[in-house]
Amino acid sequence: FPSHDRGGKTQFRKGTVPPSHKPVGSESVQDGYVWIKIAEPNEWRKKHHHIWEQANGPMPKDCVLRFADGNKMNVTLDNLFLVSRRVCTSVVKRGIEHDNPELNITTHRLAELELATTTFVTFEIFDCSYAHFATFDFTALRQG
Repeated sequence: FPSHDRGGKTQFRKGTVPPSHKPVGSESVQDGYVWIKIAEPNEWRKKHHHIWEQANGPMPKDCVLRFADGNKMNVTLDNLFLVSRRVCTSVVKRGIEHDNPELNITTHRLAELELATTTFVTFEIFDCSYAHFATFDFTALRQG
């Protein structure tokens, strides 16, 4: 059989940059989110996460970033706010997200307040006159 050595002519040589290479700082849109290349060889990150962490440090693991105006393409710092995953889930499940930034942030804060007041919280109250501990369940106040 004749040997065909065409593979060597079409392979990349060392140091050759592929035509699809993107430099650090390049942006791409995938699934509605803006991604930014932050390092070589191929390290990409959601731009809103990158911007938030540059300004505020690492995000807590139980929190997510939300877009105040609901637009995932608007990745400015003043359009981002941080909420717990629990609050985010509550708002999304109820379908009460808004395009109005002030209303959207307020909705998330109200959900945060509601979750805080509906959680079973038991406090220890020390009664000095009887020298014993009593518990008081604040959720009983809601049933009034």
